[in-house]
Amino acid sequence: MNGKDAYKSTIPVEAIARPKGKHTNGKPTQIEYYLGEDRVGLRLYSYNGDPEQEYSLRNGAKHGWEYRFDTPGKLLSPTPYENGVEHGTAYQWADNRTLIGTYTMDHGTGTDLCSSPKPILESQSLER
Repeated sequence: MNGKDAYKSTIPVEAIARPKGKHTNGKPTQIEYYLGEDRVGLRLYSYNGDPEQEYSLRNGAKHGWEYRFDTPGKLLSPTPYENGVEHGTAYQWADNRTLIGTYTMDHGTGTDLCSSPKPILESQSLER
């Protein structure tokens, strides 16, 4: 996976968009997505209308990919979820799309080498 081609929404294309909340400039703060009465996704937007975060839901819990964007709309990190917990390999890129790091979770358990309270790799650089 690379920072350029990593984004592929897991919100169903047939979901109905319902804007919720507006910035003072009239642009939406978030858009919720529904299939029938079930909320299946959410997108959050900056004041300028750029995407900041997106994720899909199943039974009210994150399921699929959560995407975080750096303004203006650059993908910062995709994180996979299954039934509300991180599951799979998450990625994080710098502004120039250089991979900063990854970590893998197995149904919510694992070690995040980049943001653990006590650094695992104190003497090693994560630069490539």
